[in-house]
Amino acid sequence: MTDRRQSFALMDCTFRDGGFQTDWRFSDAMARQYFGTCQATGVDIVELGYLNLDPAGATSCKGSYKALPESLTEQQRALVNPGSMKVTVMIDAGQIVAQAPETAAQLILAAIERAPFRIDILRIAAKSNEVDASLALARALSGNGLQVMLNLMQIGELPSNELARIVRGLDGEPLAALYFADSFGRMVPEQVHRLFHQTTEMTALPLGFHAHDNYGLAVANTHAALGAGARFADGTFSGIGRGAGNAPTETLALLKGESPAQASCERFLAEHIEPLRQVANWGYSPTYRCQARHNVHPTYAQKLFEGAPLTGLQRNDIIGRIAGHGGSHKFDMSILNQYM
Repeated sequence: MTDRRQSFALMDCTFRDGGFQTDWRFSDAMARQYFGTCQATGVDIVELGYLNLDPAGATSCKGSYKALPESLTEQQRALVNPGSMKVTVMIDAGQIVAQAPETAAQLILAAIERAPFRIDILRIAAKSNEVDASLALARALSGNGLQVMLNLMQIGELPSNELARIVRGLDGEPLAALYFADSFGRMVPEQVHRLFHQTTEMTALPLGFHAHDNYGLAVANTHAALGAGARFADGTFSGIGRGAGNAPTETLALLKGESPAQASCERFLAEHIEPLRQVANWGYSPTYRCQARHNVHPTYAQKLFEGAPLTGLQRNDIIGRIAGHGGSHKFDMSILNQYM
Protein backbone atom coordinates (compact mmCIF):
# COMPACT_ATOMS: atom_id res chain seq x y z
CA MET A 1 0.00 0.00 0.00
CA THR A 2 1.36 3.44 -0.94
CA ASP A 3 2.35 5.70 1.94
CA ARG A 4 0.40 8.91 1.30
CA ARG A 5 2.14 10.91 4.02
CA GLN A 6 4.29 13.83 2.94
CA SER A 7 7.32 15.30 4.66
CA PHE A 8 6.96 19.04 5.19
CA ALA A 9 7.04 21.61 7.95
CA LEU A 10 3.54 22.73 8.96
CA MET A 11 3.20 26.33 10.11
CA ASP A 12 0.10 27.48 11.95
CA CYS A 13 -0.76 31.16 11.42
CA THR A 14 -3.92 31.36 13.53
CA PHE A 15 -2.60 34.15 15.76
CA ARG A 16 -1.31 36.11 12.76
CA ASP A 17 -3.60 35.64 9.75
CA GLY A 18 -6.56 34.84 11.99
CA GLY A 19 -6.06 38.25 13.57
CA PHE A 20 -7.58 39.90 10.53
CA GLN A 21 -10.89 38.49 11.75
CA THR A 22 -10.46 39.27 15.47
CA ASP A 23 -8.37 42.45 15.48
CA TRP A 24 -5.59 40.14 16.69
CA ARG A 25 -7.37 39.59 20.00
CA PHE A 26 -7.60 36.03 21.28
CA SER A 27 -8.77 34.96 24.71
CA ASP A 28 -6.31 33.82 27.35
CA ALA A 29 -8.31 30.60 27.60
CA MET A 30 -7.64 30.00 23.91
CA ALA A 31 -3.93 30.77 24.29
CA ARG A 32 -3.66 28.31 27.18
CA GLN A 33 -4.78 25.49 24.90
CA TYR A 34 -3.28 26.74 21.66
CA PHE A 35 0.34 25.62 21.95
CA GLY A 36 -0.47 22.17 23.28
CA THR A 37 -3.05 21.70 20.54
CA CYS A 38 -0.52 22.72 17.90
CA GLN A 39 2.01 20.20 19.15
CA ALA A 40 -0.57 17.44 19.37
CA THR A 41 -1.81 18.21 15.86
CA GLY A 42 1.63 18.02 14.27
CA VAL A 43 2.44 21.72 13.88
CA ASP A 44 6.17 22.47 13.55
CA ILE A 45 6.13 26.29 13.56
CA VAL A 46 3.73 28.81 15.12
CA GLU A 47 3.40 32.34 13.75
CA LEU A 48 2.31 34.63 16.54
CA GLY A 49 1.63 37.93 14.80
CA TYR A 50 3.44 41.04 13.62
CA LEU A 51 6.65 42.42 15.06
CA ASN A 52 6.49 45.91 16.51
CA LEU A 53 9.25 48.20 15.26
CA ASP A 54 7.94 51.26 17.12
CA PRO A 55 7.50 50.58 20.87
CA ALA A 56 6.04 54.05 21.49
CA GLY A 57 3.24 53.45 19.01
CA ALA A 58 1.93 50.12 20.33
CA THR A 59 -0.54 51.32 22.99
CA SER A 60 -3.59 51.16 20.71
CA CYS A 61 -2.92 47.45 20.16
CA LYS A 62 -2.70 46.57 23.87
CA GLY A 63 -4.10 43.16 24.62
CA SER A 64 -3.58 41.82 21.10
CA TYR A 65 -1.01 39.98 19.01
CA LYS A 66 -0.75 42.79 16.46
CA ALA A 67 2.47 44.53 17.57
CA LEU A 68 4.70 42.07 19.39
CA PRO A 69 5.89 42.12 22.08
CA GLU A 70 4.53 45.45 23.42
CA SER A 71 0.91 44.72 22.50
CA LEU A 72 0.78 41.68 24.81
CA THR A 73 -0.41 41.92 28.38
CA GLU A 74 1.74 40.38 31.11
CA GLN A 75 -0.70 37.48 31.26
CA GLN A 76 -0.42 36.91 27.51
CA ARG A 77 3.37 37.01 27.67
CA ALA A 78 3.31 34.25 30.25
CA LEU A 79 1.02 32.11 28.09
CA VAL A 80 3.39 31.98 25.10
CA ASN A 81 4.87 28.51 25.52
CA PRO A 82 5.90 27.03 22.16
CA GLY A 83 7.89 24.14 23.59
CA SER A 84 9.86 22.44 20.82
CA MET A 85 8.02 24.28 18.04
CA LYS A 86 9.75 27.16 16.30
CA VAL A 87 8.27 30.66 16.59
CA THR A 88 7.99 33.11 13.73
CA VAL A 89 6.73 36.67 13.46
CA MET A 90 6.04 38.77 10.38
CA ILE A 91 6.77 42.26 9.14
CA ASP A 92 5.42 43.94 6.02
CA ALA A 93 8.20 45.02 3.67
CA GLY A 94 6.46 48.36 3.31
CA GLN A 95 7.64 49.18 6.83
CA ILE A 96 11.30 49.00 5.90
CA VAL A 97 11.66 49.95 2.22
CA ALA A 98 12.37 53.61 2.99
CA GLN A 99 15.01 52.81 5.62
CA ALA A 100 18.65 51.83 5.37
CA PRO A 101 18.87 48.03 5.77
CA GLU A 102 21.18 48.33 8.77
CA THR A 103 18.72 50.68 10.51
CA ALA A 104 15.77 48.36 9.89
CA ALA A 105 17.83 45.37 11.06
CA GLN A 106 18.64 47.07 14.34
CA LEU A 107 14.97 47.89 14.95
CA ILE A 108 14.04 44.27 14.30
CA LEU A 109 16.76 42.81 16.50
CA ALA A 110 15.84 45.24 19.29
CA ALA A 111 12.18 44.15 19.09
CA ILE A 112 13.19 40.49 19.22
CA GLU A 113 15.42 41.19 22.20
CA ARG A 114 12.45 42.76 24.02
CA ALA A 115 10.32 39.66 23.53
CA PRO A 116 10.01 37.44 26.63
CA PHE A 117 9.88 34.36 24.41
CA ARG A 118 12.15 32.91 21.76
CA ILE A 119 11.71 34.10 18.17
CA ASP A 120 13.40 31.86 15.62
CA ILE A 121 12.15 33.15 12.26
CA LEU A 122 11.27 36.50 10.71
CA ARG A 123 8.97 36.40 7.70
CA ILE A 124 9.04 39.40 5.38
CA ALA A 125 5.80 39.83 3.41
CA ALA A 126 6.79 41.58 0.19
CA LYS A 127 5.30 42.52 -3.14
CA SER A 128 7.51 42.09 -6.18
CA ASN A 129 8.69 45.72 -6.09
CA GLU A 130 9.78 45.26 -2.46
CA VAL A 131 11.98 42.20 -2.97
CA ASP A 132 15.26 44.09 -3.36
CA ALA A 133 14.75 45.98 -0.09
CA SER A 134 13.75 42.73 1.63
CA LEU A 135 16.89 40.98 0.47
CA ALA A 136 19.03 43.87 1.64
CA LEU A 137 17.40 43.53 5.04
CA ALA A 138 18.00 39.77 5.07
CA ARG A 139 21.68 40.42 4.41
CA ALA A 140 21.83 42.99 7.20
CA LEU A 141 20.27 40.46 9.61
CA SER A 142 22.59 37.65 8.58
CA GLY A 143 24.81 36.26 11.32
CA ASN A 144 22.45 37.15 14.19
CA GLY A 145 20.97 33.68 14.64
CA LEU A 146 17.64 34.71 13.12
CA GLN A 147 16.28 32.83 10.13
CA VAL A 148 14.63 34.99 7.45
CA MET A 149 11.92 33.80 5.08
CA LEU A 150 10.73 35.88 2.13
CA ASN A 151 6.96 35.73 1.52
CA LEU A 152 6.23 36.83 -2.04
CA MET A 153 2.70 38.18 -2.06
CA GLN A 154 0.02 38.12 -4.78
CA ILE A 155 1.85 35.35 -6.59
CA GLY A 156 -1.14 34.56 -8.80
CA GLU A 157 -0.92 38.05 -10.30
CA LEU A 158 2.85 38.05 -10.93
CA PRO A 159 3.90 37.66 -14.60
CA SER A 160 6.06 34.57 -15.18
CA ASN A 161 9.00 36.56 -16.54
CA GLU A 162 9.02 38.80 -13.45
CA LEU A 163 8.85 35.77 -11.18
CA ALA A 164 11.77 34.15 -13.00
CA ARG A 165 13.82 37.32 -12.68
CA ILE A 166 13.20 37.42 -8.92
CA VAL A 167 13.81 33.73 -8.27
CA ARG A 168 17.02 33.56 -10.30
CA GLY A 169 18.39 36.43 -8.26
CA LEU A 170 18.01 34.61 -4.95
CA ASP A 171 20.95 32.23 -5.19
CA GLY A 172 23.38 32.94 -2.38
CA GLU A 173 20.97 35.16 -0.44
CA PRO A 174 20.65 34.40 3.31
CA LEU A 175 17.09 33.08 3.17
CA ALA A 176 15.75 30.04 5.01
CA ALA A 177 12.84 29.73 2.57
CA LEU A 178 10.97 31.41 -0.24
CA TYR A 179 7.21 31.45 0.30
CA PHE A 180 4.53 32.06 -2.29
CA ALA A 181 1.24 33.54 -1.06
CA ASP A 182 -1.93 33.22 -3.14
CA SER A 183 -3.09 36.45 -1.53
CA PHE A 184 -6.30 36.81 -3.55
CA GLY A 185 -7.16 33.09 -3.38
CA ARG A 186 -7.67 32.76 -7.12
CA MET A 187 -5.22 30.03 -8.12
CA VAL A 188 -6.16 26.45 -9.03
CA PRO A 189 -4.11 23.28 -8.36
CA GLU A 190 -2.72 22.99 -11.90
CA GLN A 191 -1.33 26.53 -11.68
CA VAL A 192 0.14 25.91 -8.24
CA HIS A 193 1.79 22.64 -9.28
CA ARG A 194 3.29 24.32 -12.36
CA LEU A 195 4.52 27.27 -10.29
CA PHE A 196 6.37 25.10 -7.79
CA HIS A 197 7.67 22.65 -10.37
CA GLN A 198 9.17 25.49 -12.42
CA THR A 199 10.55 27.27 -9.38
CA THR A 200 12.37 24.17 -8.11
CA GLU A 201 14.23 24.17 -11.43
CA MET A 202 15.38 27.76 -10.87
CA THR A 203 16.46 27.69 -7.21
CA ALA A 204 17.55 25.28 -4.52
CA LEU A 205 15.90 27.39 -1.82
CA PRO A 206 13.27 25.55 0.25
CA LEU A 207 9.82 26.65 -0.91
CA GLY A 208 6.63 27.25 1.05
CA PHE A 209 2.99 27.97 0.22
CA HIS A 210 0.37 30.14 1.90
CA ALA A 211 -3.11 29.55 0.48
CA HIS A 212 -6.37 31.48 0.72
CA ASP A 213 -9.72 29.81 0.20
CA ASN A 214 -11.73 32.14 -2.05
CA TYR A 215 -12.36 29.35 -4.57
CA GLY A 216 -12.61 26.66 -1.90
CA LEU A 217 -9.30 25.22 -3.13
CA ALA A 218 -6.88 26.13 -0.32
CA VAL A 219 -6.28 22.51 0.70
CA ALA A 220 -6.13 21.25 -2.89
CA ASN A 221 -3.70 24.01 -3.82
CA THR A 222 -1.49 23.29 -0.82
CA HIS A 223 -1.49 19.61 -1.70
CA ALA A 224 -0.45 20.52 -5.24
CA ALA A 225 2.40 22.68 -3.92
CA LEU A 226 3.64 19.86 -1.70
CA GLY A 227 3.44 17.42 -4.58
CA ALA A 228 5.63 19.72 -6.67
CA GLY A 229 8.35 20.13 -4.04
CA ALA A 230 7.19 22.61 -1.40
CA ARG A 231 8.73 21.94 2.01
CA PHE A 232 6.66 24.37 4.10
CA ALA A 233 2.89 24.78 4.23
CA ASP A 234 0.74 27.30 6.12
CA GLY A 235 -2.61 26.75 7.75
CA THR A 236 -4.87 28.15 10.44
CA PHE A 237 -7.27 26.30 12.69
CA SER A 238 -10.59 25.89 10.89
CA GLY A 239 -9.10 28.16 8.21
CA ILE A 240 -9.60 31.40 10.19
CA GLY A 241 -7.88 34.20 8.33
CA ARG A 242 -8.11 37.27 6.19
CA GLY A 243 -11.10 37.36 3.86
CA ALA A 244 -12.06 33.83 2.86
CA GLY A 245 -9.46 32.41 5.22
CA ASN A 246 -6.80 29.77 4.77
CA ALA A 247 -6.24 26.04 4.52
CA PRO A 248 -7.29 24.41 7.82
CA THR A 249 -4.29 23.36 9.88
CA GLU A 250 -6.12 20.29 11.16
CA THR A 251 -6.68 19.13 7.56
CA LEU A 252 -3.11 19.79 6.42
CA ALA A 253 -1.92 17.76 9.40
CA LEU A 254 -3.60 14.73 7.86
CA LEU A 255 -1.25 15.02 4.88
CA LYS A 256 1.62 14.27 7.27
CA GLY A 257 -0.11 11.13 8.55
CA GLU A 258 -2.96 10.55 10.95
CA SER A 259 -2.54 12.61 14.11
CA PRO A 260 -2.75 10.64 17.35
CA ALA A 261 -4.47 13.56 19.07
CA GLN A 262 -7.43 14.49 16.88
CA ALA A 263 -9.72 14.56 19.93
CA SER A 264 -7.81 17.41 21.58
CA CYS A 265 -7.79 19.31 18.30
CA GLU A 266 -11.54 18.90 17.88
CA ARG A 267 -12.08 20.15 21.42
CA PHE A 268 -9.95 23.24 20.74
CA LEU A 269 -11.91 23.95 17.56
CA ALA A 270 -15.25 23.53 19.31
CA GLU A 271 -14.36 25.61 22.36
CA HIS A 272 -12.38 28.44 20.81
CA ILE A 273 -12.62 28.64 17.03
CA GLU A 274 -16.25 27.90 16.30
CA PRO A 275 -17.50 30.64 18.66
CA LEU A 276 -15.46 33.13 16.61
CA ARG A 277 -17.56 32.20 13.58
CA GLN A 278 -20.51 33.84 15.28
CA VAL A 279 -18.80 37.23 15.04
CA ALA A 280 -16.60 36.83 11.94
CA ASN A 281 -17.24 35.81 8.35
CA TRP A 282 -14.29 33.86 7.05
CA GLY A 283 -14.55 30.85 4.79
CA TYR A 284 -15.64 30.15 1.25
CA SER A 285 -18.64 32.23 0.16
CA PRO A 286 -20.05 33.66 -3.08
CA THR A 287 -18.77 37.11 -2.02
CA TYR A 288 -15.18 35.99 -1.61
CA ARG A 289 -15.40 33.96 -4.81
CA CYS A 290 -16.56 37.07 -6.63
CA GLN A 291 -13.71 39.09 -5.10
CA ALA A 292 -11.16 36.54 -6.32
CA ARG A 293 -12.70 36.35 -9.80
CA HIS A 294 -12.53 40.13 -10.17
CA ASN A 295 -8.94 40.22 -8.82
CA VAL A 296 -9.90 42.71 -6.09
CA HIS A 297 -8.07 43.06 -2.77
CA PRO A 298 -9.71 40.75 -0.16
CA THR A 299 -10.20 43.51 2.41
CA TYR A 300 -12.89 45.07 0.20
CA ALA A 301 -14.95 41.89 0.46
CA GLN A 302 -14.28 41.54 4.18
CA LYS A 303 -15.43 45.10 4.86
CA LEU A 304 -18.71 44.44 3.05
CA PHE A 305 -19.65 41.98 5.78
CA GLU A 306 -19.25 44.72 8.40
CA GLY A 307 -21.64 47.56 9.15
CA ALA A 308 -25.08 47.76 7.55
CA PRO A 309 -26.32 44.36 6.29
CA LEU A 310 -26.05 43.81 2.55
CA THR A 311 -27.43 41.02 0.42
CA GLY A 312 -25.07 38.76 -1.48
CA LEU A 313 -26.13 40.38 -4.75
CA GLN A 314 -25.40 43.84 -3.36
CA ARG A 315 -21.93 42.77 -2.19
CA ASN A 316 -21.15 41.25 -5.58
CA ASP A 317 -22.36 44.35 -7.39
CA ILE A 318 -20.12 46.59 -5.28
CA ILE A 319 -17.10 44.34 -5.86
CA GLY A 320 -17.75 44.38 -9.60
CA ARG A 321 -17.78 48.17 -9.61
CA ILE A 322 -14.64 48.38 -7.48
CA ALA A 323 -12.92 46.08 -10.00
CA GLY A 324 -13.36 48.77 -12.64
CA HIS A 325 -11.61 51.31 -10.43
CA GLY A 326 -7.86 51.72 -10.85
CA GLY A 327 -5.82 50.41 -7.96
CA SER A 328 -8.23 47.73 -6.77
CA HIS A 329 -5.23 45.46 -6.02
CA LYS A 330 -4.59 47.60 -2.94
CA PHE A 331 -7.24 48.32 -0.31
CA ASP A 332 -8.31 51.95 -0.04
CA MET A 333 -11.23 52.84 2.23
CA SER A 334 -12.01 55.95 0.19
CA ILE A 335 -12.57 53.77 -2.91
CA LEU A 336 -14.90 51.48 -0.97
CA ASN A 337 -16.86 54.47 0.34
CA GLN A 338 -17.50 55.65 -3.23
CA TYR A 339 -19.48 52.51 -3.98
CA MET A 340 -21.30 51.91 -0.70
